[in-house]
Amino acid sequence: MPDLNRPELRGPSSLILKSLQRGSYLLIVTVPEREDVLVPLSIGNHKERLVNIHVPAGTPAGMIYVPAGEAIIGGTDSPLYRSREVHVPGFFIKRYEVTFAEYIEFWRQEPDADRRLSLTPYVQLDEGAYCKMPAWDSAGDLTGPLTPDMPVVGISKQAADTYCRWLSKAKGREVRLPTADEWEKAARGVDGRRYPWGDDFQWPFAHLEETGTGSHNRIYAKPGSYAIDRSIYGVMDMGGNVREWTATPFPASPRRHQIKGGSLATSVRYAACAYADSNTAIPTDVGFRYVMPLASEK
Repeated sequence: MPDLNRPELRGPSSLILKSLQRGSYLLIVTVPEREDVLVPLSIGNHKERLVNIHVPAGTPAGMIYVPAGEAIIGGTDSPLYRSREVHVPGFFIKRYEVTFAEYIEFWRQEPDADRRLSLTPYVQLDEGAYCKMPAWDSAGDLTGPLTPDMPVVGISKQAADTYCRWLSKAKGREVRLPTADEWEKAARGVDGRRYPWGDDFQWPFAHLEETGTGSHNRIYAKPGSYAIDRSIYGVMDMGGNVREWTATPFPASPRRHQIKGGSLATSVRYAACAYADSNTAIPTDVGFRYVMPLASEK
């Protein structure tokens, strides 16, 4: 095995790692006065692989940096694409899904009552209920077992986009929903693994409908409750808890957008990173997280 602690340097910012065997690696790039960058590397039958690594000056609070590079997207779990290698520009992605507390802060700042109503999530808390109910009352007080630190659910893609535009204005930089490719790379890294944590599933790796003990989950978990449901970059809850909107439409149906990840209302099949679903209504188990593109890579 090569000694990765003694790489051959080529110039002040380049290095050569010799004789790497086929497999998956994680490079940790350290630059003085900057945060470490995690760079997953997959070595196949290629004789040489060139990886350009950009180390940003800083990472916004609550975000994870996903560096630019090729990633395996799609595969047998995807209803859309065969496995293929895609270049994905670098970006920051929210470590956790947007919570009720974060969304309610935005909702309360909307002055128009009718618009606030259109931005209100609708949820189905009782499995036997046929009707959805507002997630909170007119004052913004949550219903029943929902708590502010749970991920927000029951919103439309349009509402998620509106939140991102509001946050963009507040932060003075672009905030938007991730594309399906960005979401998938943040979830599975670059080696085409099936789930965020690897290729195997065991209970209770993620917060899904079943628990592995014959019982069923009925309420959403607080972000980060499942330590195993963590991607190679450190992004949490991409296998379960709530499904998530993306900015990417289905090729044959531009009005329907891809929803990624599993939730407490889905089976294990949805937890596969390549899987994508769609729904023209407002699904009660769908929330979102956002990304911030790198200004230098727009």
